[in-house]
Amino acid sequence: MRSIVVLLTKYSALVKAIFYKKRFFNALSTVVSYILKKDRFLALPLFVQIEPTNRCNLNCSLCITGLGKLRRPKRDMSFREFTQIIDQFEESIIYLVLYNLGEPLLNTQLYDMIKYAKKKKIFVRLSSNGYFTEKKHIKDIVNCGLDELIISLDCVSPQNYLKYKNSHSFYDVINNIELIIKERKGKHGPFINVQLLLIRDNEEDISQFRCLVRRLGVDKGLIKKPRVNFPGVIPDTSFLPLNSKYIRKSYKDFNRIRECIRPWISTVILSDGSVVPCCFDMQGEYNFGDTINLNFRQIWNSDRYILFRSQILTDSNHISLCQQCSVKDFFDNFVGRL
Repeated sequence: MRSIVVLLTKYSALVKAIFYKKRFFNALSTVVSYILKKDRFLALPLFVQIEPTNRCNLNCSLCITGLGKLRRPKRDMSFREFTQIIDQFEESIIYLVLYNLGEPLLNTQLYDMIKYAKKKKIFVRLSSNGYFTEKKHIKDIVNCGLDELIISLDCVSPQNYLKYKNSHSFYDVINNIELIIKERKGKHGPFINVQLLLIRDNEEDISQFRCLVRRLGVDKGLIKKPRVNFPGVIPDTSFLPLNSKYIRKSYKDFNRIRECIRPWISTVILSDGSVVPCCFDMQGEYNFGDTINLNFRQIWNSDRYILFRSQILTDSNHISLCQQCSVKDFFDNFVGRL
């Protein structure tokens, strides 16, 4: 019953976001633009991903930040920069993904960002590794208005956690999840989703993860297939599961062609305000402009963005960013939900 209330609250917030001001008509315009394959249009993206910081407090083995391979300077986005960006999307944005690379909770202004977005009736989703020692985060996470929280636990044993994340903080994260659930008691949110990354060492742990999800009392358990290809990093295939059904299709067939709708409906803004087409551009190589100093609408309909959309329509497999893109088979990236 408790999870049903939280789930209804989550989708209620999403519906409110869709019908706030002119967003519904903007969404219709966006869909029509994609169907007609227009590369220049009046509508703005419905889904925006903003990176609060590219710093992290863990060193995960399948992350270019954790591996020290991120070439972008470490930086936190300021609250002023965030509000300046959000104000440009007020009549379009429905869904805000408030993470990319880095651990969002390291940005001391994160909760102010969430509160500001919620004043604009935007659905806000946050992903965290769940590792923090300052317990004030417990109350802030529950009371800031956040709609959905993903906690990337990724492993179900301290041994595998140490091997993959190079950290002894497994039980600290478990304790933080329990405290968040306790703090949320009697409230309607946020919806809490704990994630397992099904690397080779974890592929026999699905039943154990299922038991952990039930014991913790979170709303959903998500089992994700690993990604091993990153820009500037030699793929470490040793993390791929032995069972082929747990491997993403993009690692089985490199020539699969899929249309991509992302350049029409979404965008990603890095911690320095740079606009890139999607989360696969971790290094910011396809930088279309600086939304802190430029109006986003100019960037959205710039010659470079238009050319990129045209290339997507022609053959996305010839774009280096799109090669081995697992978003083309999005639902294949997950084993299941508990």
